[in-house]
Amino acid sequence: MWFKGRGRKDRPLTPVGALLVAETGAFLSGDFAEEARRRGNPIPPWSWLNVFAHGELTRLEELRSSACQGPLLESDDEERSWKHAQRVLADELAQLVDGDSDLLGRIQHKVLVPLELHLMRAELDRGLTALDLVQATRAALRSSIA
Repeated sequence: MWFKGRGRKDRPLTPVGALLVAETGAFLSGDFAEEARRRGNPIPPWSWLNVFAHGELTRLEELRSSACQGPLLESDDEERSWKHAQRVLADELAQLVDGDSDLLGRIQHKVLVPLELHLMRAELDRGLTALDLVQATRAALRSSIA
C-alpha cells in the first residue's frame, strides 16, 4: 500500500499504517471480528455487533442462514456463545427489516451504531458477555420502536 503526503513523493505505508487502514476498513464494512480472527488477535466482545451496525443486508441473511452449519462446531466454547448470539440477533433483525435494506440502514444509523459505541465503552468498564450483547441489542431495538 502506498501513501502520498502533501508535496512529498509516494512512499509505502508503514506496517502500523497499513494495519490501521485494514482495521478501519474492516470496522466500516462490518467485518471487524472476522479481521481480528484472521490476524490471530483476540476478538473484542463489542465487535460481534459490528456486522449488524455496518454490514449489508446480504451479510445479515448469510448469518441467519448459517444457523445450522458447521462453524459452530469448530469454534471453542467462548466463540460458540458469541456466534450463537449473532445468529439470534441476525434472525430477529432480519425479521424486523423484512428484506428492506433502507430500513436496515435507518436502524443501523439510529440504533446499532450508537449501541456499538456504547458497548465499546461499557466493555472497558465492566466487560460484556454474549447474553449482555443480545439483551442490550433487543432493548435498543425495542426502545427505538416505542
